Amino acid sequence: MILCVFWRLLTLSHEKERDMQLFLKPNDTFFFRDGRPFTRGEQSEGYSIEMPFPSTVMGALRTAYIAFCGDLAKFVDNQMESVIGTKQSLDGASIHIKGVFLGRDEGSLYYPTPRDLVSEKKSQDPRLYPLSIELPTDTFAS
Repeated sequence: MILCVFWRLLTLSHEKERDMQLFLKPNDTFFFRDGRPFTRGEQSEGYSIEMPFPSTVMGALRTAYIAFCGDLAKFVDNQMESVIGTKQSLDGASIHIKGVFLGRDEGSLYYPTPRDLVSEKKSQDPRLYPLSIELPTDTFAS
């Protein structure tokens, strides 16, 4: 499995935009969890979630950019604001996350099924159909 990040990069003048894809290939399995702490006591298990939040991916991209530049002091002094924002805000950043999806490889991504598609109950037919609303025929006017 890979993780595909769709993101938009603005130029420094913020006049042009480029939509880009970033493919993250893990050395081990992906594991995303909720924000509950691991604490000793009666409940000591962690809870996983299906996909990371876009803010988590943005944090990873910002951290990678800071590591690539090799100077945490520039981030602390807001000298990287035009690229990755500041400690307090992403306003002014030229990187914007548009979506995060799983995939088998770079050519086949998995997108969530729209919630207005349904299948027939207890049917072996794998097809999905658009949800439609049928109005009652015995309507009355008041």
